[in-house]
Amino acid sequence: MPITARNGAILSDDQNWYYAIAGWKPVTPEPVSRKPSMAQTAKVATKASIATASAGKQLAQLVAQHGSLPLAEYMLGTQEQQAEQLGLTEMVKTYENQEQVEQDLPRMSSAGWSAQGMGQGQQQTSAGRTAAGVAAGGLLTGGLGAVAGGIIGAAAKRQGRIEVTWTRESPR
Repeated sequence: MPITARNGAILSDDQNWYYAIAGWKPVTPEPVSRKPSMAQTAKVATKASIATASAGKQLAQLVAQHGSLPLAEYMLGTQEQQAEQLGLTEMVKTYENQEQVEQDLPRMSSAGWSAQGMGQGQQQTSAGRTAAGVAAGGLLTGGLGAVAGGIIGAAAKRQGRIEVTWTRESPR
Protein backbone atom coordinates (compact mmCIF):
# COMPACT_ATOMS: atom_id res chain seq x y z
CA MET A 1 0.00 0.00 0.00
CA PRO A 2 1.49 3.38 -0.93
CA ILE A 3 2.50 5.65 1.95
CA THR A 4 1.87 9.36 2.45
CA ALA A 5 4.96 11.19 3.69
CA ARG A 6 4.87 13.84 6.37
CA ASN A 7 4.65 16.63 3.76
CA GLY A 8 1.94 14.93 1.68
CA ALA A 9 4.16 13.24 -0.91
CA ILE A 10 2.88 9.88 -2.11
CA LEU A 11 5.58 7.21 -1.69
CA SER A 12 5.77 3.68 -3.03
CA ASP A 13 5.49 0.70 -0.68
CA ASP A 14 9.29 0.47 -0.41
CA GLN A 15 9.64 4.28 -0.06
CA ASN A 16 12.15 4.50 -2.92
CA TRP A 17 9.78 6.32 -5.32
CA TYR A 18 7.36 9.23 -5.15
CA TYR A 19 4.39 9.72 -7.43
CA ALA A 20 4.37 12.77 -9.66
CA ILE A 21 1.41 13.35 -11.93
CA ALA A 22 3.35 12.01 -14.91
CA GLY A 23 4.45 8.85 -13.09
CA TRP A 24 6.90 7.56 -10.48
CA LYS A 25 10.13 9.47 -9.77
CA PRO A 26 13.02 8.24 -7.59
CA VAL A 27 13.36 9.57 -4.03
CA THR A 28 17.12 8.95 -4.18
CA PRO A 29 19.40 9.52 -7.18
CA GLU A 30 20.03 5.77 -7.44
CA PRO A 31 16.94 3.85 -6.29
CA VAL A 32 17.52 0.30 -5.09
CA SER A 33 14.26 -1.01 -6.53
CA ARG A 34 12.31 -1.00 -9.78
CA LYS A 35 9.52 1.45 -10.41
CA PRO A 36 6.31 0.45 -8.65
CA SER A 37 3.86 -1.84 -10.39
CA MET A 38 0.70 -0.82 -12.21
CA ALA A 39 -1.25 -2.05 -9.18
CA GLN A 40 0.46 0.54 -6.96
CA THR A 41 0.02 3.20 -9.64
CA ALA A 42 -3.71 2.50 -9.84
CA LYS A 43 -4.02 2.99 -6.06
CA VAL A 44 -2.44 6.45 -6.12
CA ALA A 45 -3.40 7.87 -9.51
CA THR A 46 -6.65 9.38 -8.21
CA LYS A 47 -4.89 10.92 -5.20
CA ALA A 48 -2.12 12.60 -7.20
CA SER A 49 -2.10 16.36 -7.62
CA ILE A 50 0.31 19.18 -8.29
CA ALA A 51 0.68 19.55 -4.52
CA THR A 52 1.63 15.87 -3.96
CA ALA A 53 4.05 15.98 -6.90
CA SER A 54 5.66 19.14 -5.52
CA ALA A 55 5.87 17.55 -2.07
CA GLY A 56 7.60 14.51 -3.60
CA LYS A 57 10.14 16.71 -5.36
CA GLN A 58 10.81 18.60 -2.11
CA LEU A 59 11.24 15.32 -0.24
CA ALA A 60 13.67 13.97 -2.85
CA GLN A 61 15.74 17.17 -2.54
CA LEU A 62 15.84 16.79 1.25
CA VAL A 63 16.89 13.14 0.94
CA ALA A 64 19.74 14.21 -1.36
CA GLN A 65 20.75 16.91 1.12
CA HIS A 66 20.48 14.88 4.35
CA GLY A 67 21.21 11.35 3.13
CA SER A 68 18.16 9.41 4.29
CA LEU A 69 14.38 9.47 4.11
CA PRO A 70 13.84 9.50 7.92
CA LEU A 71 16.21 12.45 8.35
CA ALA A 72 14.62 14.26 5.41
CA GLU A 73 11.16 13.78 6.94
CA TYR A 74 12.52 14.97 10.29
CA MET A 75 13.62 18.23 8.64
CA LEU A 76 10.07 18.80 7.36
CA GLY A 77 8.80 19.51 10.87
CA THR A 78 8.66 23.13 12.01
CA GLN A 79 9.54 22.30 15.61
CA GLU A 80 12.47 20.19 14.44
CA GLN A 81 13.77 22.95 12.16
CA GLN A 82 13.70 25.35 15.09
CA ALA A 83 15.54 22.84 17.28
CA GLU A 84 18.27 22.56 14.64
CA GLN A 85 18.55 26.32 14.18
CA LEU A 86 18.70 27.00 17.93
CA GLY A 87 20.96 24.04 18.74
CA LEU A 88 18.53 22.63 21.32
CA THR A 89 19.35 19.47 23.23
CA GLU A 90 15.84 18.93 24.62
CA MET A 91 12.34 19.39 23.26
CA VAL A 92 8.84 18.32 24.21
CA LYS A 93 6.48 17.19 21.46
CA THR A 94 2.76 16.49 21.81
CA TYR A 95 1.13 13.65 19.89
CA GLU A 96 -2.54 12.75 19.44
CA ASN A 97 -1.94 9.01 19.93
CA GLN A 98 0.66 6.24 20.29
CA GLU A 99 0.67 5.62 16.52
CA GLN A 100 1.96 9.16 15.90
CA VAL A 101 4.76 8.58 18.43
CA GLU A 102 5.74 5.36 16.65
CA GLN A 103 5.70 7.10 13.25
CA ASP A 104 7.91 9.91 14.54
CA LEU A 105 10.43 7.62 16.27
CA PRO A 106 12.57 6.81 13.17
CA ARG A 107 12.72 10.50 12.18
CA MET A 108 13.75 11.64 15.63
CA SER A 109 16.25 8.80 16.08
CA SER A 110 17.88 9.53 12.72
CA ALA A 111 18.61 13.07 13.94
CA GLY A 112 20.19 11.85 17.18
CA TRP A 113 17.21 12.30 19.54
CA SER A 114 16.13 9.74 22.13
CA ALA A 115 12.89 9.65 24.12
CA GLN A 116 13.54 10.38 27.80
CA GLY A 117 10.04 10.66 29.16
CA MET A 118 6.41 10.25 28.20
CA GLY A 119 3.18 11.26 29.87
CA GLN A 120 -0.51 11.03 29.11
CA GLY A 121 -3.86 11.88 30.60
CA GLN A 122 -5.83 14.66 32.19
CA GLN A 123 -3.44 15.32 35.05
CA GLN A 124 -0.32 15.55 32.92
CA THR A 125 1.79 18.63 33.54
CA SER A 126 4.95 19.18 31.57
CA ALA A 127 8.08 20.65 33.09
CA GLY A 128 8.80 22.00 29.61
CA ARG A 129 5.50 23.88 29.59
CA THR A 130 6.19 25.26 33.04
CA ALA A 131 9.70 26.38 32.03
CA ALA A 132 8.38 27.93 28.81
CA GLY A 133 5.71 29.79 30.78
CA VAL A 134 8.32 31.06 33.26
CA ALA A 135 10.62 32.19 30.44
CA ALA A 136 7.85 33.92 28.50
CA GLY A 137 6.37 35.56 31.60
CA GLY A 138 9.79 36.68 32.80
CA LEU A 139 10.70 38.21 29.46
CA LEU A 140 7.39 40.03 29.13
CA THR A 141 6.82 41.41 32.63
CA GLY A 142 9.69 40.58 34.93
CA GLY A 143 9.60 38.62 38.20
CA LEU A 144 5.87 38.40 38.83
CA GLY A 145 5.30 37.58 35.18
CA ALA A 146 7.70 34.67 35.52
CA VAL A 147 5.67 33.23 38.42
CA ALA A 148 2.37 33.72 36.58
CA GLY A 149 3.85 32.32 33.37
CA GLY A 150 5.00 29.23 35.24
CA ILE A 151 1.55 28.66 36.68
CA ILE A 152 -0.14 29.18 33.32
CA GLY A 153 2.39 26.94 31.60
CA ALA A 154 1.91 24.20 34.18
CA ALA A 155 -1.85 24.44 33.84
CA ALA A 156 -1.74 23.93 30.07
CA LYS A 157 -2.65 20.25 30.17
CA ARG A 158 -3.34 18.26 27.03
CA GLN A 159 -6.22 15.97 27.84
CA GLY A 160 -5.70 12.51 26.37
CA ARG A 161 -2.63 13.48 24.35
CA ILE A 162 0.86 12.08 24.71
CA GLU A 163 3.84 14.28 25.48
CA VAL A 164 7.32 12.95 24.79
CA THR A 165 10.48 14.64 26.02
CA TRP A 166 13.23 14.16 23.44
CA THR A 167 16.91 14.74 24.32
CA ARG A 168 20.24 14.52 22.52
CA GLU A 169 23.87 15.08 23.35
CA SER A 170 24.57 17.88 20.91
CA PRO A 171 22.93 19.04 17.68
CA ARG A 172 24.27 17.85 14.37
